[in-house]
Amino acid sequence: MKKNIRLVVFVVGVLSLAAGCGQVAVRQPAVVEQNNPVAAHVYTNDIYKYSFNYPDGAVIKEAGKDLFSMSPEEYKSGVTFDDIYNKYTGKVCLDVQYNGGHVYISAPANKDSRYVLCSARTGIGSEATMTSAKEDFTIDGKVYTAEAQDIAENGTHNYIVRINLPDATRITISAYSPENKNELKKIVESYVQAAN
Repeated sequence: MKKNIRLVVFVVGVLSLAAGCGQVAVRQPAVVEQNNPVAAHVYTNDIYKYSFNYPDGAVIKEAGKDLFSMSPEEYKSGVTFDDIYNKYTGKVCLDVQYNGGHVYISAPANKDSRYVLCSARTGIGSEATMTSAKEDFTIDGKVYTAEAQDIAENGTHNYIVRINLPDATRITISAYSPENKNELKKIVESYVQAAN
């Protein structure tokens, strides 16, 4: 009976992946941290060696194979998209979605979006206005000053914050209100790199 249930769960999982628009939803077991009310769970990236807390209702997606790219040199040398995806995996770029906002985490192997565009908004309309500021984040015990933009257009706001860590990990927040940005900031500030 247990084997049948496992088979059904496996088949449902495969079908979900096929229908998931090229992205994989990942959920990890619950681990509650008492000092962070937003943190109900812990995600651990076993490939790129980091973890972070996330609240109930958050959805974590890995980059789908259809989002990967390669250089002309790789293509000419016979490298395939399967080769690149199998080497770097979808865990090279995570999209943590929560309350309409996003936290994107791009691993060092994806520096400068080498294989996957792992970011928020990439352009603004001609009617948009942008206000820039600096914002401090405490990540893994260190303070980082991030670039922050408020992009206003047609009565809406998009808050974009980019943090570059020393190992070339890039974390980007895309939020639609100051409150959402602060919720996402709690996720980012729970980020911890595993010891090598």
